[in-house]
Amino acid sequence: MKRRFDASLYLILDLALVSARPIDRLVASAVAGGVTLVQLRGKGIPPRELCGRGAQVKALLDPHKIPLIVNDDVAVALAIEADGVHLGQDDLPPTAARLLLGEEALIGLSVGSPAEAVDVDEAVIDYVSIGPIYGTSTKSDAGPAIGVEGFDRVRRLFPDLPAVAIGGITPDNAADVVRAGATGLAVASALCRAADPAVVARDLRRRIASASGPAAP
Repeated sequence: MKRRFDASLYLILDLALVSARPIDRLVASAVAGGVTLVQLRGKGIPPRELCGRGAQVKALLDPHKIPLIVNDDVAVALAIEADGVHLGQDDLPPTAARLLLGEEALIGLSVGSPAEAVDVDEAVIDYVSIGPIYGTSTKSDAGPAIGVEGFDRVRRLFPDLPAVAIGGITPDNAADVVRAGATGLAVASALCRAADPAVVARDLRRRIASASGPAAP
């Protein structure tokens, strides 16, 4: 049976942002603040090292029943028994990833424009990540910011899938993105570089909850 997941506050654990900071403390703090899903991103890191880091993070998350997703690398996801993989437009096709990982795995796909939504088989993936919403330096190949309006255009193409907004998300702009229809917010810099990730995560959760509430009459 496929694992249920909550993408409302999605930590992108980018090891390039973490630097020498102990990832166990960062993850524990973020989880204490309310993070519900974690993606391990380790661009350029050797697979052996990435597997070690991933296993460490998974051991921290498992007691909290928080899924771990691996960015791009299906082999690493398999090796550490992660809960799934997140794929970009130039990565392994979702159909191939599904064959390798099985029906229980969570598979996410980055979609940055209506053109990239063409030919996407919604039955193969579990959620879409849409962005970058705002300008970001976290991911060099992220493309130009599409704004809340761009998010809305792409989001409407996937009415039956959870849609996670990504790119430059902070507590100051979180509510606008949630009101535009985001199921969840993917956050990298705002949490990975925070002096106290728990404080930032709690702030984001409050803003998500407030923006998700019933509209004023």
